[in-house]
Amino acid sequence: MRVLLSLTLSLLTVASGVARAAPGDGDDDDPKRGRRRPPVAQPRAEVPAQAPAAPNRPAEPPPPSVLLVGGEDDPKLQRLAGVKNRGPAAREHSAPTFKLAYRRLIVPHLDHTDLTFNVVEIDLYPVSMRWLRVALDAELGFGSGVLEGKPSTAWFLTSGVNIGFQYPWRVTPFVDFRVVGGLIGGDVADETAITWCYMLGIDSGVEVYIVDRLYVSAAIGWVRATYNGVDLPYARAHKTEDPKPLQFSGDSFTFKIGIGL
Repeated sequence: MRVLLSLTLSLLTVASGVARAAPGDGDDDDPKRGRRRPPVAQPRAEVPAQAPAAPNRPAEPPPPSVLLVGGEDDPKLQRLAGVKNRGPAAREHSAPTFKLAYRRLIVPHLDHTDLTFNVVEIDLYPVSMRWLRVALDAELGFGSGVLEGKPSTAWFLTSGVNIGFQYPWRVTPFVDFRVVGGLIGGDVADETAITWCYMLGIDSGVEVYIVDRLYVSAAIGWVRATYNGVDLPYARAHKTEDPKPLQFSGDSFTFKIGIGL
């Protein structure tokens, strides 16, 4: 029994000594063991920085091929190019509707000399579009010349139609065919005479647009003028008889300049 008690006391004594020698105990006499190690800082996991949000950029324009296809009328090409909305069609350039012009031409006189006319011309275009134009033409001309060695004057008043081709653009080329007819008059042997006349011709030129619909025009052409006159030598030889009618025709180059809308 004594032996059992002694063994129990020995075990308790050893256990208490081990407890006192445990590290971190405040009653430990060893200064090294009494110190506590500072906690070791654990490295943090770095969070990757987020890239700044990209600013909203305007959509890039489509390539030229898509723009070209966008002007096509073929729906198959539209689908192949991925064009859903072609946008409004390009507006055609303005075409002429009115013109005020000056023209110069030469008509044969009764003695077959030159009778030069300066003409004021007004053109109204009820039809004016790409490739085609139709104008109502009114002309008033004043001429001067020499008849049998004496100064002579004449005038004419005509109206008609111009039918032509054009391509409306900043510089619009055109070709017009002219047919006009009316009255022509003048002094013959100190008397005033009035008769009929007509003219056929062709003009070719350009109309240059300056501001919006305002344009200037220049053209050159050819005209054949015909009128009903009198046989002057016969009239001189037969003064007591009525004048003998005689048709006069002549070809002439002509030029025309004008301004219009």
